[in-house]
Amino acid sequence: MCSFFIILVTQSGMYILQLLDWYSASNSVILICLLETIMVAWLYGINEFVDDIYFMIGRKPGKLWVYCWKYMTPSIILFIFFTTIIFNRTVRYNNVIYPSWAVALGWLSFALSLIFIPLHMLKKVFLSSGKANDNFYNALKADFWLPEEEEERSAYEDFKRYRKINAELKSLRK
Repeated sequence: MCSFFIILVTQSGMYILQLLDWYSASNSVILICLLETIMVAWLYGINEFVDDIYFMIGRKPGKLWVYCWKYMTPSIILFIFFTTIIFNRTVRYNNVIYPSWAVALGWLSFALSLIFIPLHMLKKVFLSSGKANDNFYNALKADFWLPEEEEERSAYEDFKRYRKINAELKSLRK
């Protein structure tokens, strides 16, 4: 793997770096950011996320933050991603336009940087015991996590227990 990077210090290295930067760095990072915001806001749950922030800093973020995390941020990132793809111009460096085979290599590097996300999902769905449909929904759920240090872990468990009891009491009052 390290031997590949030695190419970057040759005379053509800047051209290769530009190609990787043009496709792998920008487009894939935008798409991964979109996936992360969707995972946190919609799959992990915005209320869980807000509770975790409340546990960490002692106050809840405002409703504007919640609205932005849930709706605005994914929408803006999706818009950026599509405009990046739609208005994508041919990669060039020092007024040298890259040939089509180099552009194809760029798109391949983009695909290779992202392919492991759906491959991991497919692995979780099809190699787990049970029905594929159930495995799919279970794979979308966040694994239960706790803080690493024992003192923080116990405080977090107490916090979650208190929040759960509080929510149950509120539902009984209605």
